[in-house]
Amino acid sequence: MRKAGLVLAVIGGVFAVLIPGSMMMQGASLAGPWGWLGVLFSLVVVVLGIVALRVEKRIFDVLLIVCAIVATVLGGPTVAIYMVLVVLGGLLALLGPIVFGPKRPSST
Repeated sequence: MRKAGLVLAVIGGVFAVLIPGSMMMQGASLAGPWGWLGVLFSLVVVVLGIVALRVEKRIFDVLLIVCAIVATVLGGPTVAIYMVLVVLGGLLALLGPIVFGPKRPSST
C-alpha cells in the first residue's frame, strides 16, 4: 500500500508541474508570483515522493503531505486539482501499512 500511495503522489506531482507549465506556454496566467511557488512546491513533492520510495522513513510521507497542502494554497486551482492526488497518495503511504497491516511473506 505504501508504494502504491507514493506512486500516486509522484504521478499527481508530475501532473501538477507539467499542466500549469504548459498552460503558461499558451498564454494563461497563474495566480501571480504565488502560482509559481505552487509549481515549485509541486516539484518538491515529486522529489519527496521519489525519495520516500527509496527510504522507509515516515517523515518523508509527512513532509510530502505538508508540501502538497502548501502547494494547494499557493498554486491556485490548477495545482490544487492534482495536489488532491498527492494528499491521498501521501495518506495512503502513511496510514496504509497501519490499516492494512505489515507485509507478510507469501507462503508458496
